[in-house]
Amino acid sequence: MKKSIVCLITMAMFLGGCGSSSSAPAGPAESSQAAQESQVQESSTSSLQDVSEVMPETSSESKAESGADAESTAAGSTSEVSDTAPVDADSWKIVQQYGYQEDRSDRGMTGEMSLLSYLLKTDTLQDAGEYFTVDATFLKPVTVTADLKIGDTVTATFNELTGETEELTYEREGILTGKDGAEYYYYPDNENYKENGEVILYQDSDDRVDAPFYEGKLCISKDAVTGVVLDPSPYETVTKENIMEGSNWFNGVFFDEDGVVMGLVFYGD
Repeated sequence: MKKSIVCLITMAMFLGGCGSSSSAPAGPAESSQAAQESQVQESSTSSLQDVSEVMPETSSESKAESGADAESTAAGSTSEVSDTAPVDADSWKIVQQYGYQEDRSDRGMTGEMSLLSYLLKTDTLQDAGEYFTVDATFLKPVTVTADLKIGDTVTATFNELTGETEELTYEREGILTGKDGAEYYYYPDNENYKENGEVILYQDSDDRVDAPFYEGKLCISKDAVTGVVLDPSPYETVTKENIMEGSNWFNGVFFDEDGVVMGLVFYGD
């Protein structure tokens, strides 16, 4: 009997101990370890939350900085590669307004020959990389009416910048005479009369008489050429020296389609 009771008590203790093992209080070592693991888990969770909150802002700022850097680089590249010729827009409009005439040089010039002539102010010549720039006075043909009769007088403007004029007398057929005795050829059947109803005056050996009317600027290519029509020597490539030392008046100036001077030619004796 005693043996049966002992066995029952022993079995009850064994079963009770096994059933409550999962809820049994932890020992000091186990409690300390569990607390450490809990703290590590909470710290990890907190760190992940902080990272998730900061990352979007950092990413956005990085993108903004990258975009700004890209724009700055692009702007710098555009500035560095830009090689637009320094053509003065207002001067180019004047050249185009008056148009072009036939090239009489038979030298195969590049570009179109301007109707105007140009007096270069060589003391303003500047080196602009692939070009020279220079201030210039633009001159246009002096014209008079086409209906003059012998004995008539007419006032011609010889300088629009200063307002200089002169009274000319139609003294004899084909000749107008100034007060100082200077003579000007008067040919009512010339090309300008047919196109514009006015007569362009010529002097000496059929040299056109031109009047200053505009102060502008020219852009001259360093590939441009210069020379005198009656000189059999080949045209020279322009240099600072031959522009500064040679004649500074040209009545054969050739422009390309962008307004850059490609030829400076003198037509005359």
